[in-house]
Amino acid sequence: MKTASRFGGSMMVDGATVCLFVSIALYWLTHIEAIGLHGDEAWGGLEAIRIIRQGVSRPFGIVPHTGLLQSLANAGVFINFDVGVTQLRVTGIFCNVIAVGILVYCIRTTFSNVSAFFLLLFFGQSAFYLLYAKISWEVCSFNLLFISLLLVSGYYVYTHQFHWFKWSFVFLFISLLAGYNHIIFSCLLMAGLLGVIVWVLFGKEPPSKGVVIVSVILFYATLNSLVLYLGLRYYASSGTNFLSPILLFLPVTLILAEYFAIRLSITIFFNLLSRLAFVQVHQAAKMLFVAICVGSFGWYHGGLLVNVYSQKIVFMHILLYPLSGGAGMILILVGSLILSLFYYLFVKDILYENSAFAYVLMSYLAILNIYTTIPSMRYLLTAGVLMFLYLSIRIICERPAVQYIAATLLLISLVTVQSTLWEINSSSNRKVKPSYFTLNHDFMDNSAHFLNFSPVLEYIHREKVGQIRTREKFFIGNVFDFYQQTQPTIMGYQNTMEINYDYAKEGSGFEMSIAARP
Repeated sequence: MKTASRFGGSMMVDGATVCLFVSIALYWLTHIEAIGLHGDEAWGGLEAIRIIRQGVSRPFGIVPHTGLLQSLANAGVFINFDVGVTQLRVTGIFCNVIAVGILVYCIRTTFSNVSAFFLLLFFGQSAFYLLYAKISWEVCSFNLLFISLLLVSGYYVYTHQFHWFKWSFVFLFISLLAGYNHIIFSCLLMAGLLGVIVWVLFGKEPPSKGVVIVSVILFYATLNSLVLYLGLRYYASSGTNFLSPILLFLPVTLILAEYFAIRLSITIFFNLLSRLAFVQVHQAAKMLFVAICVGSFGWYHGGLLVNVYSQKIVFMHILLYPLSGGAGMILILVGSLILSLFYYLFVKDILYENSAFAYVLMSYLAILNIYTTIPSMRYLLTAGVLMFLYLSIRIICERPAVQYIAATLLLISLVTVQSTLWEINSSSNRKVKPSYFTLNHDFMDNSAHFLNFSPVLEYIHREKVGQIRTREKFFIGNVFDFYQQTQPTIMGYQNTMEINYDYAKEGSGFEMSIAARP
């Protein structure tokens, strides 16, 4: 390909891409328990055990806007491979490996092997994705796979080939399943629809058949997720069990009804989008829209995004590891490059190129503020994937010098991040000190929630502890209860232990003492 010949030989790029993929997958598949067990993960494991013993009692997870996919997957693994932390996380890890493979294949075949290479560079140098992909949360385990599958099905719908009508129902089913897994995913569907509308309005692009079909599918996908979410919320508030069968068949009913509505809707959407393309809009309106989208995201989530891409906050949050001065400066430099390159290409596309992808991404940044104004790193995962995809696709249109400089800096960052992670994995009995850290404005998070529980387990077996008292009943209590299931001998111990987080000194991160003896 032309781009590959400018950047480097095609075989060289493909070989480097394979090496990057192997390095990412290898890290995900090893040292799975190096990350301490979080209270949310432990809850999901305990819920899976309860499902195995008692069956499913409700259609949602820990809160009504999350589904049971994680707990059901955990239950399936536990039945076949026993209960454990690795078993708890392995489903999400395999899903993420498959998802990255799908994304790389799609980007390579649709755009360029250089784009695929850059996409893996972005993932491989990001401690954010290398670490979060191992955590057994709904958004960490499945969202990347859902995004990759939506891209595949959406591509076939857009190009209206390979039975696009059947692929549209694959798209609807995946988007509904993803929205059930966590409602935050429907933000992407809504952003896709709004992005297409704004692109047609501001860009004066006459809608092609593919654009119209995608708009129709996105509309129904958003509608399905909204109806399902409202149904789950009503079920949670009413507490009536007879609604369970209704909620089970509601998505199927919606999609069957849309079988008859999609073809009719194509004509309606074509007329609406065609009229929209001829609406006269002043350039100032576009600038105002851009300012509102970027400004609102920057106010609520911008500070956290900068912290995530500087990576220091990620190492502290997940591994309680303070980066050294040299490594920290390298990652800050590369993080600044990524964000600067993104904003440069983003503004360039909005002002001069009229890129549909840029409008979708901008819409996502704005709509995310409707879903949540509370900064949370896990809710930036999808935004980060979109940014990596956007940069990987757009950077191949830049001068070769820009590509070489970006690739060099990203490789330096990758070596720094992955070598640091492997160093942490190989160290034992590392002394840590949990602390609170700022996410954005006045919002704080606690690095203690990912403390490694191994020192506690050693203390439990040494002192014969079978019960605990703690102020952190969710984050410590759930983890203790889960380890009781993995090591049943703990249930036979008689002593009670007082355990809380230790913010005062370096050590295991826990304050532990025997509270009572028999």
